[in-house]
Amino acid sequence: MPSLATLGSDRPTSFQAKRRYLAALAEALFCLGVRALLPVGHKDAPVLYVRTGGRTVAVLVAESPDGWTFLAPGVRLDIVDPGNAARRLATAFHPPPPDVDSTPVAPRRQRLRAVG
Repeated sequence: MPSLATLGSDRPTSFQAKRRYLAALAEALFCLGVRALLPVGHKDAPVLYVRTGGRTVAVLVAESPDGWTFLAPGVRLDIVDPGNAARRLATAFHPPPPDVDSTPVAPRRQRLRAVG
């Protein structure tokens, strides 16, 4: 049975389209072993919460002049290929590896103890 939002309309609403795109991204992230949560209660703008790089990141879908796009803090991902977007998102928030200084460090001298 169709819901009230879809009666008399074959074209999906903006909300339905956003939710469908986020669900595809969540599935692609799941295949990579990344945890993602798409809550049911968001009525106006669905949000996908992704656990990556030791933190939780909110991912939205926005309509741009070029079409739909995934948006995360500091990241804009193409919506056409959810698999590629998932791979980029899974690694986008990992901290960079620490710089390794190749200069050898001299060992510390032990403190001298009084003999007595």
